[in-house]
Amino acid sequence: APLKDPVETFARLLRADLGDVRSMEDKRLWRELLSAATRGHDKAEDEFDKNRKMFTDYIERLLRHYISIESISGDLNVADGTDLIYAVNAHVF
Repeated sequence: APLKDPVETFARLLRADLGDVRSMEDKRLWRELLSAATRGHDKAEDEFDKNRKMFTDYIERLLRHYISIESISGDLNVADGTDLIYAVNAHVF
């Protein structure tokens, strides 16, 4: 079950996905891994996209859960929120 606090839930989710990226060397390694994955991504629908979809679907389910228990405003555009959280995870480190 998700934690009561949505901020802590999403922070832990992103931390779990990225692992312990703490040093500049860790960040360099992640950039190299992402670069290799991107170069290997040559079809519109492949494993890279399936993994992204699984992750974004989970983010969306969490957002809907928190909206349903009123921890997050029902005014939130779930698609935009999902894209934003995914972008932070994928691009800001």
